[in-house]
Amino acid sequence: AIAPVYGTGSGRVVGGGSIRFHHDRIRSAWLGNLHAGLSGMSASLDPGDAAGRYFRKAVPSVDLDLRCDPGTRRSTHQVGYRAVFLQEVVERDVSEQAPEPTQRDDLFHQLRYTTRQRSGLAPFTTELIATHHEAFTRAELVSEHAFMYDRREHRISLRLFAGLMLRTDPELMRREFAWRLHWGANDMLYDHLFVNRQDLGTLTDQQFAEYQGGFKTPNSFGTSDTWLASINADADLPLPVPLSLFVSGAMAPVTEALSSGTRTVARSYFEAGIGLRIVRDMFEIWFPLVFSQDIADQLEFRGIGPGERVRFILALEALDPFKLLRNMKP
Repeated sequence: AIAPVYGTGSGRVVGGGSIRFHHDRIRSAWLGNLHAGLSGMSASLDPGDAAGRYFRKAVPSVDLDLRCDPGTRRSTHQVGYRAVFLQEVVERDVSEQAPEPTQRDDLFHQLRYTTRQRSGLAPFTTELIATHHEAFTRAELVSEHAFMYDRREHRISLRLFAGLMLRTDPELMRREFAWRLHWGANDMLYDHLFVNRQDLGTLTDQQFAEYQGGFKTPNSFGTSDTWLASINADADLPLPVPLSLFVSGAMAPVTEALSSGTRTVARSYFEAGIGLRIVRDMFEIWFPLVFSQDIADQLEFRGIGPGERVRFILALEALDPFKLLRNMKP
């Protein structure tokens, strides 16, 4: 697959492409299928920025589908590895008018175990992920469960997240490497496609992905280079319109200053509201209404009104035609 794109704002040819090989029905006692591939993409970070910032990304990967007991064949198990080569480029330094571009290179290694069941009244996906970079080594658990309660597939959904840093190098750590409750139009590995990643204060900046803490309310709390735990729940209402209620809770460490020094304590956060699931997991609009006091105070301090608190999911990466074909229900 190849998808070249011309950015009219940046005047740059960007886009993405991938090549994948699938060896299905392997005759092995423990291995069912093998998938190997190489993908890459490039896009401007902010097409209206005078600095001309953009990124390039290349991802070689291999995934193994484990053969399951015939009695439990409805669930699948997969182990995989990928390397993420990420390059961020600034074409010119606006303040110094430097003629030469600058770039920052990162290499991430990621191991993943996934177990999934797509069919039935209680589909679920659970992933255990280990990520290594020269600045850190971390592990995270993401578990999503749904419980159908009528023939129209209305459901109650739960998402659990737990992240733990196993190793950090304080001199190399950057803000995007930390855990957070809420991520707006950004993510560390550039796995999600956003209309605009950098232009703050615009409608496109209100796009977000359910990542790490999974909070929908824009806030900077939960930023941690040690651990973070959260739970996100939502329930579809049995109505003709795709209306849902949601609530999220989380805990993360906070360092407090005392007269005798500092101490680290765990602090809790929550939010609740309503949402419109126009196309589930692809196009959703969420309206946060209630938050813990810390989040409410930050929203007021930053002048973020009710309209700016609205967040939407536009999962453009889910439109990959090859993934759609392979994930179709039989």
